[in-house]
Amino acid sequence: MERALLAELDRDPTDAHTWAVYADLLVENGDPRGELIAVELAMEAAGASVDELEERRHQLLTKHARALFGETGGRAVKSGMLDISHQRGFVRRLRYAGGPQLRHRRQIGWLLEVLAAPPCHFLESLDLAWTDLASLDPVPTGHLRSLDVHHTLLGSLKGVEAMVKLESLDIGDTGVRDLQPLHGLTALRALDLRGTRADAAEVRRLREARPGLQITEGRRDRW
Repeated sequence: MERALLAELDRDPTDAHTWAVYADLLVENGDPRGELIAVELAMEAAGASVDELEERRHQLLTKHARALFGETGGRAVKSGMLDISHQRGFVRRLRYAGGPQLRHRRQIGWLLEVLAAPPCHFLESLDLAWTDLASLDPVPTGHLRSLDVHHTLLGSLKGVEAMVKLESLDIGDTGVRDLQPLHGLTALRALDLRGTRADAAEVRRLREARPGLQITEGRRDRW
């Protein structure tokens, strides 16, 4: 039943009734995400932050961090390595907070485990800049709208075709040369190419294929 409900939410993530049914199922199964979803649905219905609900939400996030974000993700959130926001019990935005200053910034094997975990199923915004990401394979695709992978080891856009909802993409300062996979992404509105290895002919063909796409080129300001 859980899979069927997730499939329904994949088709229509805005359906509050299905979310409520899903929350009840999780509560029955002892999953703390169920109560978190119910609390956040109640807050949405109220149209404002309600002190009692906000307090309960905070308690759930604090007490059940590992269950809500995965064991590795829970530890990373508490340590400050991950900056996340969530909605209805799922991570919606995730940003690697290591930055360029940390010597271990490129070691994110542990983060790939987080991305593959159920709490990231509805991920909409992902920022993995300044990491050793070399492939888009581990990136959740179904609901992703914004992806920032500048200054990574990425050399190919293989797999980006599955990101049909993607609206914003930053591949600056990567080894990407072939832009052909982007031609069919009709939802894409903004593309940052600063510092990439794509030649002028590749960029010209992309502009011809997607005349409304906003493309940023040139050099990036130093951090």
